[in-house]
Formats: sequence, C-alpha cells, structure tokens
Amino acid sequence: MAEQQQTKLDWDISNIKDKGKLLVVDEENSVEGEEPKYTLVPVTQELIFATTQVGLDEITRANFVAFWLRTRALDAWMGSPRVISLTDIEAHIGLKTNAEKLTQAKWFGSVKKLVADQYKTLKENAVKSGSNDEVEVIAAT
Repeated sequence: MAEQQQTKLDWDISNIKDKGKLLVVDEENSVEGEEPKYTLVPVTQELIFATTQVGLDEITRANFVAFWLRTRALDAWMGSPRVISLTDIEAHIGLKTNAEKLTQAKWFGSVKKLVADQYKTLKENAVKSGSNDEVEVIAAT
C-alpha cells in the first residue's frame, strides 16, 4: 500500500473583517520588553482544523451556512461537545486554508465511508473480544 503524505495545513485570516479580534497575546511565549507574540483564539483554531473535516477550504458569504451544517452533522455523529455557532462561522468569513474542497456529494460519500469503516472496526473488535451472545448478534448484522 502506498504511503499517504501528510500535507501541512496552511491558513490565511487576512481577509476576515475583524481579524484583530481573532488574536490574543501569547503570554507563555512573549518576552517582556520585546514585541508581544500572538496566538489565535480557540474558535479560530477549531475552524481552521474543521476545514479539513467539512471539505471546505474557505468560509465565504455563500457557504458559511453549509460549513456550519457540516460541522453540526459531524459533531452530532461523533458525539462531540464542540459547539461552533453559526455566528462564530459568519465572523470568520474570509478564512482560507489549503484543505481539500469537496462537493456536498463527495463529502457525504467520505462521511459514509468513515461510518462504514468505523462500523467494520467495531464489529471486528466485538467479535474478537465479545461473549457468544454478542458474536451471534454481530454476525447477524
């Protein structure tokens, strides 16, 4: 099997209207008397990473609702406590990354494959470690 190459996730916030609100002083890495170092607020970090999960490489006026719907669908499926609001996403219109851009159909296909792969793994693990009753139920699925 060919080795998959990891791509560095690059991002750009320069086109976000209120980008100054997305940065906070990084107290841990700033040195007194020098220019302060900044870090992104947590929701911005989450949204940058989320672009890879939702298959959208940027947040635009045209797609911010779709971006939110995809994050909510994934969060619900994974039981994630993460709550990114529609307002948070709208405030990040202009965010761009080098994440892979997927049409809705391709994104649904990738989620379907993810669910199927997880189902297969759970089934295999349950058969390996389960009681006879669990094996019979799982074998029937």
